[in-house]
Amino acid sequence: MPLTEKQKESFQQLCKRFRDNGDIGELLGTVSKEDFLTIFSETNEKTQESIIGTYEATRVDYLKAVLKRAKELVLLKEVVRAKILSSNNQGKMESISLIEYITDPSRQYPSKVLNNVLEAFKTPVAD
Repeated sequence: MPLTEKQKESFQQLCKRFRDNGDIGELLGTVSKEDFLTIFSETNEKTQESIIGTYEATRVDYLKAVLKRAKELVLLKEVVRAKILSSNNQGKMESISLIEYITDPSRQYPSKVLNNVLEAFKTPVAD
């Protein structure tokens, strides 16, 4: 399903901030519950990467920030099942979920990803 204009704008802004190592906190706050998983599951047409990209190239604090915002909006099971990471599989980019990443024995950092997920989800949500 194609993104709406608003979703495209959010996707492009977040991609740019992630790639430029910019502050993502304010932008994350503008993404609605309805749009969150859609935007983070989308991939760039040229690179085929999601906003988060590959775990190996992602700043851990960014992943934690995304997961903390996700916790405010959607159920944990929805977040870990959504294909929000990218993976280079034999030279071809593909989307992968956090749970697929954690349970795949061929992944390089499964315990680090799991720790980030657990850390983000044990932190209380501010009211």
